[in-house]
Amino acid sequence: MNMHNIYIYISLELRRITYESTPASIIEQIALKEAVHPLRSLDDLRTRLGPNRRCYAFFHPSFLLEEPLVFVHVALMENCIPCSMEDIDKFTTKNEGEGEEERNKKVAVFYSITSTQPGLSGVDLGNFLLKRVVDVLKKDFVNMETFVTLSPLPRFRKWVEGKVKQQMKKGNEGRAKDDNTKTVSSSKFVDDTLFTKKEKLELQKVLKCSNLEDVPFAFLQAMENPKWYNDNSSDEEQDGNDSTNTKSLSLTLKPILLKLAARYLLKEKHRGKPLDGVAKFHVRNGAEMYRLNYMADVSRKGMHNSWGIMVNYRYCLAPDGVLEENQLQYERTGRIEVREGVSKWLNNNDGDDVK
Repeated sequence: MNMHNIYIYISLELRRITYESTPASIIEQIALKEAVHPLRSLDDLRTRLGPNRRCYAFFHPSFLLEEPLVFVHVALMENCIPCSMEDIDKFTTKNEGEGEEERNKKVAVFYSITSTQPGLSGVDLGNFLLKRVVDVLKKDFVNMETFVTLSPLPRFRKWVEGKVKQQMKKGNEGRAKDDNTKTVSSSKFVDDTLFTKKEKLELQKVLKCSNLEDVPFAFLQAMENPKWYNDNSSDEEQDGNDSTNTKSLSLTLKPILLKLAARYLLKEKHRGKPLDGVAKFHVRNGAEMYRLNYMADVSRKGMHNSWGIMVNYRYCLAPDGVLEENQLQYERTGRIEVREGVSKWLNNNDGDDVK
C-alpha cells in the first residue's frame, strides 16, 4: 500500500445515512448512484434507510466533503441467510422502530456496494468500508454473529451466451464438413462441457426441438423471452394410455443454470483469479462462497444480467484468523473456500481448486 492510499484511509469519515438526519443532497446522490439494485420508488428509498436496514458511506475532506465515495446497504435479519431479494424485503420491512427487537438481530446482509468515484478504482475502498461497518455493527448489536452478502453475478448471462454461441459456431463448422461427406454427426454440434447428454435431452423435450443439435439455438431463443421463468407447462399430459411428464422451462433450467453458475464462479479464471469481479472482490477479502440462489433477483436488471441467480458470500469472523487464512490461501494458490451450497452444483471433476 502506497503513502497516498494510506493517507486516504486514515482520513476517511464513516457516516450512517438516514432519511431523518442526512442532508437531502446526500440522500439524492445515494439514490441516483446506486449501481446494484436501482431504486423503484421513493418508498423503496425510505425502506432502505429505515428500520432493520442500514446504509453507511465513506466521505473524505480533501475530496468532496458532501459526496460519498463508496456506500453499502445492509439488511438486519434474525437467524436466516436470505435466498433472494424478496427474502430481504419480506423479513426487514416490518413497521417497527429501532427498539429492542431490532437490537436482537443476529445476521447482517450486505446486499449492495457502490463506488461513486471511478478515479479511485485503484484504492480498495469497498474492502475497507466492509471492515469498518462490521466493527460498527458488532458494537451496536451484541448478538450479531453472521455477516454475509447477497451478491449478483453481473456478467454471468453474457458468459453463458458466449459459450453457447461458440458451441453453435463449432456445430456449423462440423455441419459444413459433414455435408461434404454426406454424413451428419451430432457430436459435432454439442459441447459436452456445457450441457450433459441428459440435460440436452431434457432441454430438447421442454424446448420442443426436433433435433438434438437445435438445442443451443432454441435455448438462446427461449431465454430472450423476459418471462421465460413464468412458463407454467402442465405437469402431466395424457394421450390414451401414454403419459408424458412435462416440466416448465424454469424447473428444467434450475440445475443446469446453477451448475453453469458454479462453473463460472469457480472454474472460469483470468490470470488465475475468478473471472467474475464480484467473486474476486469477496474471496480476496477472505469470504467463503456459501450458497447459490435461483430466482433470487427477478427484477429487470437481475434477469438481464444473470437470469436471477445470486450468491451468498460469508465472512467468518470466528475463530480468529479464518479470514486472514482464507486470504493467504487465495493469494498463494488461488484456492477458494467453498461450502456445499455452491460445490454441490459442480461436477465431480471440477473441484480441484476449491475446498
